[in-house]
Amino acid sequence: YRIMRQYTEAQIKGINHDTGNVLVMAGAGSGKTTVMAERAVRLSKTGKCDDRRMLLVTFTRKAAESLKDRIDRLHPGNAITVKTFSAFAKMLLHIYNQKYPKNIKLVDEQQEWKIESCAEKTVKDLHLSHRVKPSEVLSIVGMCQAKGIHPSRLNDPLDPFSADIPDETKKIYELFCKKQKAENLFTKNELVVEALELLRSDYKALSAVRSWY
Repeated sequence: YRIMRQYTEAQIKGINHDTGNVLVMAGAGSGKTTVMAERAVRLSKTGKCDDRRMLLVTFTRKAAESLKDRIDRLHPGNAITVKTFSAFAKMLLHIYNQKYPKNIKLVDEQQEWKIESCAEKTVKDLHLSHRVKPSEVLSIVGMCQAKGIHPSRLNDPLDPFSADIPDETKKIYELFCKKQKAENLFTKNELVVEALELLRSDYKALSAVRSWY
């Protein structure tokens, strides 16, 4: 495989890495996306990885579109999958969780007031309005989701992430999630947490994903 551009020694090292994990750390605009794209294309063109079984994930849709565009320019007609974390999570839930709604629509900016309403109802029902603000509820939810904590594992003594969470915080998170689902509201972070829980609890789904990607 011939690299057609001029890269730094560190970038070339990332592009040519074949075995195991590789961590690429660099500032904004330094070429991380380009390195990812070039590495994926190299693995496909050299036959070291079937591009149908290659998955690249990013945080934002814009980044995913940029990455896919670069790959397509370097390797037209490829079958490499590029998705955001939430889009990949949604795909997993559609395939492996028959109980999850098929017509999932994520909350957009115009519907954020509904999420805030769930937070207000949560503090009201828990009789915490006098000392917990709705914004604090959303912070708690964000913290729990960032740790990948599913509401069903809040009281699991073997769960390493929820063990150190105060009981009141657990009640707030659990009740908020129930109200959110009752309102049929889905956020990107929730999809990721649900997909993580699917892979933790369904060995067949985990095995299928691991064997394909």
